[in-house]
Amino acid sequence: MVSHAQIFKHKGKKAQNIFKAFCDPCASVPLCLIKCGALTLFLCVFVFNNIDASNIDSGVNQNLGQENYPVTGTITVTHAKNENIDTSSFNLGDNQIAPTFVKDMPLSNDQVISIYSFTFPGQPPGLYILPGVTVKVGNKVYQSVPSTYEIMGAGSAAQVTPSTQQISTKQGSPTLELEAKVQGPSTLYPGQRSNLFYRILYNRSIDLSESNLPFVHPKEFQKIGDAHIKDYQESVYTVQEISQEIEAINPGTFDFGPSSIAGYTYDADPSGNKIYNPIPLQAVAPVVKLVVHPFPKENQPFSFDGTLGSLKAEVKMISPETINVGEPINLTLTITGLNNPKQMKLPDLSCQPGFSGFFLPNDLPPAPGGKQGVAEFQIKMVPLTDLVKEVPSIEISSFDTASAQYKVQRTKSIPLKVNPSEYLAYTQSAKPKVEVSTPDWNKVWSAPFKPPYPLEMDSHFISTSYKTLSWMETSFALLIIPLGILLLLILQRLHYYLITHPLPTRPRSEILLDKALHDKGLSPMQSITILEQAFWWLIHEKGFLKNMPNELEALPTEGWVGKVRNFILQLQSLQFSRNKQFVLSEVQAQARSLAGEG
Repeated sequence: MVSHAQIFKHKGKKAQNIFKAFCDPCASVPLCLIKCGALTLFLCVFVFNNIDASNIDSGVNQNLGQENYPVTGTITVTHAKNENIDTSSFNLGDNQIAPTFVKDMPLSNDQVISIYSFTFPGQPPGLYILPGVTVKVGNKVYQSVPSTYEIMGAGSAAQVTPSTQQISTKQGSPTLELEAKVQGPSTLYPGQRSNLFYRILYNRSIDLSESNLPFVHPKEFQKIGDAHIKDYQESVYTVQEISQEIEAINPGTFDFGPSSIAGYTYDADPSGNKIYNPIPLQAVAPVVKLVVHPFPKENQPFSFDGTLGSLKAEVKMISPETINVGEPINLTLTITGLNNPKQMKLPDLSCQPGFSGFFLPNDLPPAPGGKQGVAEFQIKMVPLTDLVKEVPSIEISSFDTASAQYKVQRTKSIPLKVNPSEYLAYTQSAKPKVEVSTPDWNKVWSAPFKPPYPLEMDSHFISTSYKTLSWMETSFALLIIPLGILLLLILQRLHYYLITHPLPTRPRSEILLDKALHDKGLSPMQSITILEQAFWWLIHEKGFLKNMPNELEALPTEGWVGKVRNFILQLQSLQFSRNKQFVLSEVQAQARSLAGEG
C-alpha cells in the first residue's frame, strides 16, 4: 500500500509548510498543546478532503525470483464497493496485461480490496524495476508506484529463506524419474499400430523447466488421437503416465530419444506462494528403437492393398435372386479379423473376374461400417445383360503380421437369375409379322396407264454454285503458322521469367504462427504446441540453429534469441506441467511481441 508519507509527498509543499510552522519549538506547554491539537485537526481535515478513496499497489513475489523462470506478481486495488474495475484496462508500463482475479477482502462497509495476480517471462539474474501498474476504477485511472525486484541465480542461496530451505524428510530426498518404452510390438509393418509410453515418477511438487519427449510428437509416424495422460499415487510418489498410439507409415529404422525432463521442486508458504528449491532435478530415458519392415514382394496377391489381419469375408444378397436387366441388386460384404477396420477399403470390383462388362457398379464408393475389428460394406450394382447367372466370388487379401504371410479369402458365388427387361420382352412378343410381296402392276394400273418410271438423277444435274467454302479452305489458313510461332516464343519467354523470378513463399514459421494465433478451431493446448513449433522454425530460419530440432542449451541466452529460448521453455512447461492453468491471450500477445522483435 502507498504510505501516508508518500501521499503527502504527492500533494505538494503546502502541507509541508503548515506542518513545519506548527512544529516549531513552543514557548510554553499550554501553547504547545494548543498547536498539537490544531495540527491533529488540520491533518484529519486535509487527509479526508484530499485523498481519493481508491488506490493501487503492485509488486513481485521476491521469493519466486528464480533465474529464467516466469515471475509472479500481485496487484491490490482499494476501491469503493460501488466502483467497478475495468479488467481490460490493466497495463504494466506500456504493455497491456490480463491479470487473474484472486479474491476480494472487505475493508469497511463501503470499501473493499481486490487482489489480482500476474506473471511475465523469466529473466537473467539481476536487479530490475517493475513499472507502475495502471487500471481504470470507475471513471478514473490510477497508477501504482514503480518498485524494484531481484532475480537470483540458480546457485544463489539467498533466493530461499532459511525457514523454507528445510525439506520434509517424510518423503525422502527429492526424486524425479523418467521411463520410456514401447507398449506393443516394436517391429511393425506399414499400417500396423503400437503405443509409445512414458512413466514419470516424482515425490515433490515440481514445475518442469525443460522437456524433451519425442514420443509426444512422432514425426515419422501417424498419431492416432491425442496423447492419453493418467495421474495416480504410489505410496509417497506421484506417477504420471503418457501414452500415444501411433501407426507406421513408411519402412525404415527409427530412433526416439534420448528423452529427458528437468524442473525445480517447490514448497508453498502459508499464502500459497511457491518457494522453489534452487537445485534442479533431471531425469533421462535411453533411446527407444522402432523398426518398420516393408511388405514382402514374394507371393503378394494382386488384390492386396495394405490391409492387415487374418481376414474372413462373407457376402449376403439383400435383394431378390430373380430380377430384370437394369434393376439394381444389393449386397452386404462383411469382413472380420481386421487390425485397422476404419482404413479398410472395398476392393475394386471392376478388376475382379466376372464383374467387368456384366455389372455396372454404383458411382459412389460405399463407406465402411460395423464394430471393432469388423468392416461392413453395402454394395449396389446393376446387371447389364441376361447372360449373368451369378454374383461372382470376390477376392480379398491381407497381410498377417503374426505369421508374416499373406492371407487370401474368396467369398462364395451367389446364384442370380436375370430376365430380359420388360420393354424388350414386350416388343419381341408383340412384334407383328409383315409379309412382303411384289404387287401385280397390271392389276394395280389399268390401261391405258402404265407404272411410273423410277426417278433418276444424273450427276451433272447437281449444282455447286451455292456452296460456301470454310475459311480453313482459303489462303487465310496460312496465318496459323506465324501466329503459332509467335505463341511459342511468348510461352518460352514466360517460362524463362518464371524460372529466374520465382514466386515468393511464406516462411514456415509465419504459417505456423498465423495458425496458432488465428485458428479458432484449435484448443488452447494445441495452440501452445503450434506456437512452440513456430518459434523453433523462426530461430532456425534466422540462422541460430543449423538442424531442426536442437537442444535449448545450444541457443544463446542474451538478446532476442535468449528471449525466444526462455519463451520456448515457458511453452514446454505449460504443455507438460501438472498445473496447466494459463491465459492463452497472454501467451499469444507475448508471441506476437517476440515475433515482431525478430
